Amino acid sequence: RSYAKVRLDEGSLTTLRSHLGRVRDPLSRAHCWMIAWDLLRDAIMPAHHYVALVADHAEAETDSEMLRTLVARALRAAERFGAPERREDARALLAATARGAMDNSDPGSDAQLVWARCRIAVDDPAFALGLLDGSVNVDGLVVDHDLRWHAVVQAARRGAIGEDEIEQEHARDRTDEGARHATTARAAQPLAEAKEQAWAVARDHAQPLAVRRAACGGLHQYDQAELLRPFVDRYVEELPAMWADRHRQESIDLTERLFPVAVIEEATVAAVEPVLTFSSVPDAGKRLVIEQLDNLRRALRTRAIDRA
Repeated sequence: RSYAKVRLDEGSLTTLRSHLGRVRDPLSRAHCWMIAWDLLRDAIMPAHHYVALVADHAEAETDSEMLRTLVARALRAAERFGAPERREDARALLAATARGAMDNSDPGSDAQLVWARCRIAVDDPAFALGLLDGSVNVDGLVVDHDLRWHAVVQAARRGAIGEDEIEQEHARDRTDEGARHATTARAAQPLAEAKEQAWAVARDHAQPLAVRRAACGGLHQYDQAELLRPFVDRYVEELPAMWADRHRQESIDLTERLFPVAVIEEATVAAVEPVLTFSSVPDAGKRLVIEQLDNLRRALRTRAIDRA
């Protein structure tokens, strides 16, 4: 048994772009999507081409799990793998696609929900806010607590709501899960003080591990690199302490989740690489850093090809 990556010649790639959604066999179609994803991650297909491929063909996907994966990957292509200067165009394309696909989806279907979540993430924040206050109603779409929190986090990320609105939502949901979502929303805000607070929560021994993970989940936003740049050096300086007098799983969590994944710059690679020489960081921690650095270099390559 072996593994291979498939590469397409230009003619086959043109056919893929034009007809992918018409491939009838689900397995063959899934394989074609995987080829396209590999081409993107290996810096062969520009990220904006992948976003366009999803925009053109994902609506035809009949498997809800596959559709969910495709939309998530398109968002990742736009945010992480694509050139920042192309990000707004990619979001606009996905927003327009999501609006049309929602209209074409059966009310209450999984597809409708997938496209609604996509639209919340990339469309005008007025849509998310309308779902929250009830001024926007979509036939068949159930705005449950999970969708509400998704809307809150995305609106907070874009600065459309602040602490008061987050706390109002938290007051509606005083469960442990609600507390975690509120923590993520606060951390996602495009504010320096929000990032400082998220970092403090993540490093706080007294906080439950789930809450600390929630803070990390909101901290890293790809369109907030300017705010997150100071935390690159903080990560390097504080990493040894993350492995001192802590449980192994906690150290692993902090090493992975606080790595500056959203500051995709050569300077980040140069700043973090010295960690690999620290005697105070064990091999297990260095292995995690090596993996994260590899992911960062991959994103630098995909952004370069997308820019070109």
